[in-house]
Amino acid sequence: MSNFFPGNVDELIGWFRNYVTVATVNMATLKLSQEEIDALTANLAALETAQTKVISNKAIAKQSTEQRDNVKKSCIIDIRDTSKLIQANKNIPSDLIEALGLPKHDTTPSHEMPNQPTRLQVEGLDVDVNILDWDRNNNKQSTQYIIEAKYLADEQFVVIDTVTATKYQHNGQKAGVAVYYRITPRRGRLVGIPSETVGIYTG
Repeated sequence: MSNFFPGNVDELIGWFRNYVTVATVNMATLKLSQEEIDALTANLAALETAQTKVISNKAIAKQSTEQRDNVKKSCIIDIRDTSKLIQANKNIPSDLIEALGLPKHDTTPSHEMPNQPTRLQVEGLDVDVNILDWDRNNNKQSTQYIIEAKYLADEQFVVIDTVTATKYQHNGQKAGVAVYYRITPRRGRLVGIPSETVGIYTG
């Protein structure tokens, strides 16, 4: 059975407010008791309060997310700057490099084509973030992964980042927008076969 009232909460509140007002004025004709009118009024007030809280919490969550993302960007800049200096120093032992969580010095560069990444998975979160996760498929730790995305209206993939990890957080995604991802491996000048394309409809 189709509803005769709006499904959207804000529109429902407006509709319900009018419903209560008209019912209150015409309660005798409608044969409604004061207790029934009071119950309608109380439910309307509860819905308005709940919606106000939801809107407030969303604003707080958005602000907190933006603050976190700004701090994250600052951390990433520091990590990249310092790690470049560390990686460039060939006198630093590979074990120490590895202990820092960085790719070890590649003393014997591979000329083999990197393997195609497998099992790409994409999960959309309700904070405008898509989480990508894939399997390195026996590629060396220093293999780079080019993360590409394509939105429904785009004809080609665009590069959004390059990482050596096998997990990535894509921020700033808009709800209700379809986006497709693929991961392309690279080792030196050799670029391997991209992973399968995986799409997600956010929101």
